[in-house]
Amino acid sequence: MTHDADPAPSPAPTLAETVAKLLADAKDPLKLADLTKSLKKAGFEPKAKQQKAVYEAELTQILESDPYLHYPSGLDGEERYWAKDEKAVLKAAAEKLLVRPKTSSELCLALEKANKKTDPAFINVLVQTLIASGELHKHPTNAETDPPRYATTEHVPVPTLAEVIAKGIKQRLVEATKPTAKKDLVKGLMPKGTPKEEFEAEVEKVFAELIAEKVLHEHPGKKTDQPNYSTTEHVRPPTLAEVITTGVKQRLAEEPKRAIAKKDLAKGLMPKGTKKSAFDAEVEKVIAELIASKDLYEYPGKAKAKSYTSDPPVAPAWYEAAAHKKSFDALLKAAKKIHDVGSHSLDAILEALREKLGGSEKAPEQTPEEETEKPVPPPSPPTKDLRIVIHEAYEHLCLFDEFQDRMVKIPRLYHETAKRFPGLNVEAFHQELEALDKDWKVELHKLNEVHLAKEKHLAIERGDRLYYFIIWK
Repeated sequence: MTHDADPAPSPAPTLAETVAKLLADAKDPLKLADLTKSLKKAGFEPKAKQQKAVYEAELTQILESDPYLHYPSGLDGEERYWAKDEKAVLKAAAEKLLVRPKTSSELCLALEKANKKTDPAFINVLVQTLIASGELHKHPTNAETDPPRYATTEHVPVPTLAEVIAKGIKQRLVEATKPTAKKDLVKGLMPKGTPKEEFEAEVEKVFAELIAEKVLHEHPGKKTDQPNYSTTEHVRPPTLAEVITTGVKQRLAEEPKRAIAKKDLAKGLMPKGTKKSAFDAEVEKVIAELIASKDLYEYPGKAKAKSYTSDPPVAPAWYEAAAHKKSFDALLKAAKKIHDVGSHSLDAILEALREKLGGSEKAPEQTPEEETEKPVPPPSPPTKDLRIVIHEAYEHLCLFDEFQDRMVKIPRLYHETAKRFPGLNVEAFHQELEALDKDWKVELHKLNEVHLAKEKHLAIERGDRLYYFIIWK
């Protein structure tokens, strides 16, 4: 028969283990004397002097090592030891006490009352450190002379009546799908206990400020004195006159060189629901205003046949004037008939006319007004033969309906001249046109829509301008 051996006795706890248990179980930090007394009860009491020195050295080493913390928090600043961080424990206690803001003195007294064995000076230093580090936040006092109060949360000021109204209006503007009346924007925003007169006066101030800041924009309401409001600006629909003016200018820009009849000028511009009589009357007003502002020019013709363009009409040549047209046309027809027969050249016909009319005639004197408006430039050396051929080509092109207004395209004039002047090059052609322009014999007109130009190289370029048309004076 066998017997089990008795279990070995548990080893006695070491000094370090006993210190750890005593400091962990302590409700408050322990002074060295209190800790030594507790260790004595646990059986740690050296008898000999030599043993006592070793014991005290070992105890000091244990207390100075982690995880123990010690602060001069005992009465009169005596060191105390604990397994917990005494400052963290006091800080947590202060946060619980600061449910409502307190002065630093009130907080210190409350902490001292709950921690009677802790030095008040230690508590005061801790509180001042929390204030200086920003962990405690300053709150307003009841009076300017009162000491400051502190709490663990930042002070949130109570919004003013104006702030309450402004915030509510902005929120409703965000939610609104269309411009809203003032009464609907402020409905339900008046705090309880606020006099109605005070609230309404503050509403007016807030609306004025929001409009000035361009947060709020007025829109037409059902009544002129009761506008609606929105976060977007009100875009006024164009008036009938503005619709017509914009349309007419657009049409003129699309066809800058063509005279447009009145019926075509405003064609398709009448808005739906507009009476024709009202539209026609507005068209007349717009045309009169555009003519007055020199944005529109009227071409000669009867009332119904009048046409308009964005460029001033070019005065007709003397032979196109009513006093000379019939006679000149007859002369031109007779000269053309003689030339077409082929028996005589144009030079011969012109020379014969000069001879029969009594030789070369002196040019009429200019009036003072003409001299002021057009000073005579220095004459440029003419190249007579080419100049005559260019003029012949020009007059020939003017017989076509395309150039009945006598404004001829320079590229077309070049090709027509080249037919009559073998070996003509573009440079010589341009030089002669520039000479004619300097001598006031012709007028060169530019093309606004340069991208529409055909055979651009045959026209005359001056910087970023393209002179594409010519009128012989």
